[in-house]
Amino acid sequence: SVPGLEDAFVGEVPLGRVGEPQDVAALATFLASDAASLMSGQTLYLDGGASINRYPPLFDFLTPETPP
Repeated sequence: SVPGLEDAFVGEVPLGRVGEPQDVAALATFLASDAASLMSGQTLYLDGGASINRYPPLFDFLTPETPP
């Protein structure tokens, strides 16, 4: 665990949190339902909006003591 790294990533997520297993389950349930019957060929990003932002530079968190 690298101190501060998770907080830096969460700080860049517009919805302000990381995903939980129930978030993935909710999407899978929707996709398996009749409500998604017209969807095809889509890429769905379940990331709280993180993909629209820049991630923090990892090199800022790496030190010689940081394990690979």
